[in-house]
Amino acid sequence: SENGIHSFNLSEESGRLIGIMGGSGVGKSTLLNVLNGTLKPQGGEILINGLNLYDEKDRQELEGVIGFIPQDDLLMEDLTVRQNLYYNAKLCLDDYDEDKLNEVVDAVLHDLDLYEIKDFKVGKPLNKVISGGQRKRVNIGLELIREPSILFVDEPTSGLSSVDSEMVMNLLREQVFKGKLVIVNIHQPSSTLYKMFDRIIFMDRGGYEIYCGNPSEAVVYFKTKSNHANAKEDQCSCCGNIDPDQVLQIIEAKIVNEYGKLSRTRKTSPREWADLFNSKKNQAIAEPASKEELPENQYKIPGLLKQIRIYFSRDFHTKITDTQFLLITFLEAPLLALMIGFFTKYFSGTSEDPGAYVFRNNENLPAYLLISVVVFLFLGMTISAEQIIKDRKILQRESFLNLSRGSYLHAKILIIFAISAVQSLSYVLIGNLIFEIKGMILSYWIILFSTACFANILGLNLSAGLNS
Repeated sequence: SENGIHSFNLSEESGRLIGIMGGSGVGKSTLLNVLNGTLKPQGGEILINGLNLYDEKDRQELEGVIGFIPQDDLLMEDLTVRQNLYYNAKLCLDDYDEDKLNEVVDAVLHDLDLYEIKDFKVGKPLNKVISGGQRKRVNIGLELIREPSILFVDEPTSGLSSVDSEMVMNLLREQVFKGKLVIVNIHQPSSTLYKMFDRIIFMDRGGYEIYCGNPSEAVVYFKTKSNHANAKEDQCSCCGNIDPDQVLQIIEAKIVNEYGKLSRTRKTSPREWADLFNSKKNQAIAEPASKEELPENQYKIPGLLKQIRIYFSRDFHTKITDTQFLLITFLEAPLLALMIGFFTKYFSGTSEDPGAYVFRNNENLPAYLLISVVVFLFLGMTISAEQIIKDRKILQRESFLNLSRGSYLHAKILIIFAISAVQSLSYVLIGNLIFEIKGMILSYWIILFSTACFANILGLNLSAGLNS
């Protein structure tokens, strides 16, 4: 295939900040996903202290070593900043008691300058409560809590101001000073951010590696290869700034046609850039390192039952803070009972009172029962059909924690069954009161609750099978 990553070789060690640069669609995110264990390569190996990332046995030993901060801010939007960090800590630091857990969360809040907004809801991107820079820092904090030895970061500065971008990169630089290996995907860094990297990797279209080395030397390298004026100058002689965009412009430079206009053909193709780089560097591939002891980490996931309790508590807090969800969920059933009961109650009358209601003469009772079953098929799917879809990105992020999908589903089922139980009880109480049905509350509730439970599971299956 022309897509994907071509031959690529890299060896790095702790205490370094590595940048991956290139235009859009050159394979930066693909490379990051191959290195962090998300996408298995067709050939080759990813070795961490001699342990193969894609070998099942070795992968278990590597649990907790890798952290991944995606480009999107994958946060629980109805929880506060502190709750986001707290529940993440509970899921990956099982050895810590409650006091130690709170201490770790508060330390991260202080380190990321988030303590003052710890009780603010995260909010949605279109209905912001905290700023974009603060959301990005919360996103980073979710990974920093468990202190992975290798941290992969996808576009940490996208959509941020220059001040916020510098603050985020300084946070990542601090992790390097603590002895971590940090690999960052970055699109258009400023001169200040560009100089922070210990090594820069340039990718070109089609997944070609066209440079890997010192960031300042990269400017000289590309200017020299393109016969650029002042090729030996890596930065401005007046202000000392480096212009990383200049490198991208050289890579993407087009041929000028006979009319003096830029054509669509590049001066140097991605394959040619790759060949130039490969001829420059030493092509000897290092022998796989023997297995070495991994750095210590505090990562430990809870048991299955404890995971269920944590997921249940997190989901419960998410739902009780969503006022719109609560109003719709708990007013829908009684309102429908009122409407259906009012319109289907049949007044047959008696010889003494033509307007009297006689239960045994109510011809609409079978229709009411049928409508009630249909209502709870609808209500059951309404509260469950979006559950997994809404959590899909969160689940993708938490896949790095190797948590139990079964525990997540059991917690989700428990909470929507509890909601269905309340809905069906309120419906039966109001409906039976209107129809004057005596002594059948438990029977009717069991039938409608079991119908809702079936619809809940059906809705979860739909939610698991669809993307939107």
